[in-house]
Amino acid sequence: MRTIKLDNDKPVSERAVVVKILQSKAVGDVIKIKNHIRHQNHLNSSRVYCDFEAMEVHVFGADYKAVRQVVDGFKRGLSTAGHGGYRINYDTVERDINIEESIRKDERTKMKAYIEKKNVKQSELEGKWSGDRKSYESKIEDLRTTGRIQKKKNKDLKGRNEELTMERDGVQEELDSYHVPVYSIVWKRFKELVGNIGRYKGKKGGR
Repeated sequence: MRTIKLDNDKPVSERAVVVKILQSKAVGDVIKIKNHIRHQNHLNSSRVYCDFEAMEVHVFGADYKAVRQVVDGFKRGLSTAGHGGYRINYDTVERDINIEESIRKDERTKMKAYIEKKNVKQSELEGKWSGDRKSYESKIEDLRTTGRIQKKKNKDLKGRNEELTMERDGVQEELDSYHVPVYSIVWKRFKELVGNIGRYKGKKGGR
């Protein structure tokens, strides 16, 4: 590994292969080509940084032609993959890059990618919660509607029960008016009998 002596008074620059991403403004595209290059062991370079602001990937310590070949293969793979491919182009050049600045921009790019990933996750969770909330609200409203219907049924049943109770009481009163105790019947018959006897004697004495 190459050792670089740092001079605080002078920016440290090094020749690097720069992969410029064209026709894209997505941080994910920068991260993808960076990770693809980093996993190419034959390039003999572990120093691969990306700059989202400039849409570039900086490869230090690797052969230009080897990097260009990797990038061309990656581009061909994207163009033939999926439904009609993914349209993206790359421009590969060599130039001096400030290593410290490249590392700093790489960290910012990774942070932006992390934030975007979290935002996507948050949007998914918010979408799911929105759907769940609508489902819960619908169920609650169904329960409220069922409760109102049941309450009305109970009210109707209570009113019907009161009507039937009044009808029953009326029928019972009517039945009670026709019901005469046995002792009343005997007493009534006895009085009728005594009355008849008295009338018979009165008629007989008059003769």
